[in-house]
Amino acid sequence: KGEAVITKLGIEGNAIYALSSKIQAALKAKKEATVLLDFKPMFSEEEVLSKIKKAKFKPTQMLKQTLKLKPAQIDLIKNALSKEQFLDEVYLAKIVKNFPLNIVDAAPINQAISTSGGIDLAAVNNHFELKKIKNNYCIGEMLDWSAPTGGYLIQGCASMGVYLANTLNQQHEKAQLALAL
Repeated sequence: KGEAVITKLGIEGNAIYALSSKIQAALKAKKEATVLLDFKPMFSEEEVLSKIKKAKFKPTQMLKQTLKLKPAQIDLIKNALSKEQFLDEVYLAKIVKNFPLNIVDAAPINQAISTSGGIDLAAVNNHFELKKIKNNYCIGEMLDWSAPTGGYLIQGCASMGVYLANTLNQQHEKAQLALAL
């Protein structure tokens, strides 16, 4: 459950971000990913079908007035279905509950809200120091970790920074103590 927003480049939102690692894996393996969208998550498919059958409107008006679908949702459905499929009440109910959206690529990095990739976590120790280059640290989005967006990403990055600062401060204090002895 969550929000999915249609943009010029495709789709984004917390519902999509939660699936991003699976989408990226499918894109890498198959050059496309299919996400099933439920346009009416509060209703079962049977309830949607019942509402469709009881409606006294033509299909487009029924989707708008009875099911309260947004114009973009209706446009997606109409674009994906043949006229026969659109007029088939059972098939239409199934699509309202399981709309297959094909994803063929990710947004360009300069337009991305969040990115995947970065330095592999296996390349840093438990203090975020690069194993191959001592005294070089990587935190936040420099690392390849699937951080959730919506405030959690910034919190994760800030928490890593605080942890690293505390670690470096403790190491500095130990070094100062050793020099004093």
